[in-house]
Amino acid sequence: MLSLLRQRLLPIFLILAYWALFGTYLLFLVQWSTNRPASSITIFKITVVWTLIAAAWPRITAPVGGWRIHHRRLIQEEDKQIGHLFQQVLQQLPRPRKYRLRIEESAICNALALPPGTVALSKPLIARLSAEELKAVIAHEIGHLESGDGWVTGWMILMVAPSLWYCNFCRTSLKIALFLLRSWVKVPFVGLLLVGFAIWGYKTGSYHFLYAFALFFLYPTVLPSVQRLFTLGFLYSLQQREYVQDAFAQSLGHGPALRSVLLKLIDDKPQAVSQWSLFSQTHPIIYDRIRRLEILES
Repeated sequence: MLSLLRQRLLPIFLILAYWALFGTYLLFLVQWSTNRPASSITIFKITVVWTLIAAAWPRITAPVGGWRIHHRRLIQEEDKQIGHLFQQVLQQLPRPRKYRLRIEESAICNALALPPGTVALSKPLIARLSAEELKAVIAHEIGHLESGDGWVTGWMILMVAPSLWYCNFCRTSLKIALFLLRSWVKVPFVGLLLVGFAIWGYKTGSYHFLYAFALFFLYPTVLPSVQRLFTLGFLYSLQQREYVQDAFAQSLGHGPALRSVLLKLIDDKPQAVSQWSLFSQTHPIIYDRIRRLEILES
């Protein structure tokens, strides 16, 4: 139950907190730019519209998404080798599903679950694992499809995209402004423009545009800190989903085989064991996954 709450509520909380900060910034920017009270209703409407777009976009682009470039259908030999394994796992699901199995053209051992209903396995992974181990990997990836993890990830990325686009716009504008300031002697118009703004502000006693100007260029400085906090929460959400899908595979009877797969992955390369590594990777420490599977099996 706790894992389910983390899986469902944490992404929503992260997005709400992120957009609360971004929306507050937009309110102050509009208010100081126009010297008029900004409408929070307008910001709310923009947020709702973009939320709907972000939720629908992965579903619209899924059939033609860029992730299909390296994935292909199975040839006859591959279908004989793993096609029946995929169907066996599908038959274990509580409800009938029409998921698809694809081959990923990759030189490393990899498995992916792609919305709306595709499981992709790389050829090195197929060659290395036994039949039972392949079924365990397929069950884990189908768990991602059953939980809608691909949709959630795509939605979270799209929800923060406007803020990142705006940040890039601010950074570009700041570079242009600094270039003009450094060359104001060569471009007298810039110097005259700044002097004119200063005189106008002194005469009218209105400096709100300066506040908006400062707020505009302050955003690229503040955003990286906010983005870092969001990234930490995002990675934590991804790591918790891996634990949930390991438990899903174990519930279908593939726990021992999945543990065997993880042990084989340990042999491929040295694994990160420090808790600090969790701040930079999308998957949990592999030894923690093995320990949790051992607890579930016992």
